[in-house]
Amino acid sequence: MNFNPGSWLKNKDLYKYLAAIPIPAIIILIAVLIPFDNQKIFEPPWLLPVLNTAFVFAIYIAVAYICAKSYLSGGSLSIFLLGCGMLAFGSAALPSGWVIAAPGGINVSVTLFNTGALFGSIFHLMGAIFTSMRVNPELDSKRRKRNLALAYIGILIFIILLTITSLQGITPTFFIQGTGPTLLRQVVVGTSAVLFVISALLFIRLYSRLKEIYLYWYALALMLLAVDLFAILLIHAVGSLINWAARLPLYLGGIYFLNAILIARKTARARGISIEEAVANFFHESEENFKVLVETANDAIVSFNNEGRVLLWNSAAEKIFGYKRSEAFGSILSDLIIPDSYTDAIKKEMENLTVTGKSTQIGKTIEIEAKRKDGKIFPVEFSISARKTSDGWMYTSIIRDITERKRAEEALSESEVKYRTLFNSIDEGFCIIEVLFDENEKPIDYCFIEINPAFERHTGIKNAVGKRIREIVPQHEEHWFEIYGKIALTGEPMRFENRAEQLHRFYDVYAFRVDKPAERKVAVLFKDISERKQAEEALRKAHDELELRVQERTAELKEANKALLESEASYRELTESIDDLFYAMDRELRLDFAC
Repeated sequence: MNFNPGSWLKNKDLYKYLAAIPIPAIIILIAVLIPFDNQKIFEPPWLLPVLNTAFVFAIYIAVAYICAKSYLSGGSLSIFLLGCGMLAFGSAALPSGWVIAAPGGINVSVTLFNTGALFGSIFHLMGAIFTSMRVNPELDSKRRKRNLALAYIGILIFIILLTITSLQGITPTFFIQGTGPTLLRQVVVGTSAVLFVISALLFIRLYSRLKEIYLYWYALALMLLAVDLFAILLIHAVGSLINWAARLPLYLGGIYFLNAILIARKTARARGISIEEAVANFFHESEENFKVLVETANDAIVSFNNEGRVLLWNSAAEKIFGYKRSEAFGSILSDLIIPDSYTDAIKKEMENLTVTGKSTQIGKTIEIEAKRKDGKIFPVEFSISARKTSDGWMYTSIIRDITERKRAEEALSESEVKYRTLFNSIDEGFCIIEVLFDENEKPIDYCFIEINPAFERHTGIKNAVGKRIREIVPQHEEHWFEIYGKIALTGEPMRFENRAEQLHRFYDVYAFRVDKPAERKVAVLFKDISERKQAEEALRKAHDELELRVQERTAELKEANKALLESEASYRELTESIDDLFYAMDRELRLDFAC
């Protein structure tokens, strides 16, 4: 039967409650067995060594090893201290079990176990406190190695020396079989128990903040150790029934520590990192935001292992591909989202990476097609990273749905085609220029950025792109720079007609600013109207000549009319000065005038 992380996550509250039940149950059991202490001894010489080795030494050393690698990776002082605590307790538990059958072995066993518990509780409390204080990590890798070597080697040497001196009877007495513990032993055990309780509570607080279930199991394991130590305060004979009841939370705590490691390992695989890095990250401030970052990302974030099985599937992946997290976990990624046409290529890349440690696609962003749950194919932007962990290669992919972007690109491409068609087919000349200014913001030149095919026909200028007008026409009129400079600075479009003397042409121009104001680019749509201007000039000259002739003819008529009037006036004066009757008759003998 395959383990389904999705269903486990749904029932994690139930698991939490069930995991905590043994603590009150063991306390009740010990309370019931108190009256039976010292009545029957059961201590086979092989049983305690085997149990201590399997459930304490092996597990605690494994945790200490993971803490060591995590400290070397991230430099967390808290992890360093936790590792020291696990090493001290675990390494003391090993000889504690094996010396019990030796002469005076019970006192030696108790001395070693209780001393290891004391140092373990002190280191754990310090680690938990520093976690709450968020002490800065050690950044120097050489110092990390030195600190770790000195601490771990020092602890092992101390346990070895303590074992030797205890066997030789040099150390103070901790326990007398049948009589019970000494005051020193009670102080050591009581202190250890209290410190483990405080550490457990601090880890519960850390769990409530980080919501990492592995921390919850770790806290329960510490609480079980505290129960064990409180219980042995009541023991007067090693091997008694209550003594074995007190050992029960010790070994169960080892199982809880082991479960915490397994959960941390599973979490690390889901995030595509090693367990050492995952443990290190749990104690960093940034880890608190990891889930928020992953779950609020707009892109799908997917992690998978060498087999291609999905280990991480965020909310964006659910929306993009249509699969719920519970459906995706443990499934083969290629079966979920990769079209058949890409499956073989991806498998080949993964196999190549596994064998050689190299790949052509790892670390790159590529565009491929993906498929949704409903079978619909759509374009995505796909990037993948890989890292080697203790469990093999882990892959993390960031997948972006680029459907809308592709549509926009297609629309832009169509628009570009239409623009180019218009750009190349219009009869008017068109260019985009960059206006150049001096240090006083005076326009002094402009450079051609883009021109259309009609540009050359309207200007006579060839290969203008990239050239300045001063290079082409050194004596170009200043008014062109002033007009284009004003448009570039103000953004106000202008329509005007102007002459370019050096080009021997007259232009009708509409100019306007384009792109960002800081780029000072101006688009110019223009037409050579030289022929029209020449026709207008010829028409004007003809009109002026006609006006002159009309004026001259009018003057001549005025002079003729004036002479006629003067002649008539003279004639009248002559006739009026004669006394005789003069008359004039027309051909029909009608009187014309008389005087």
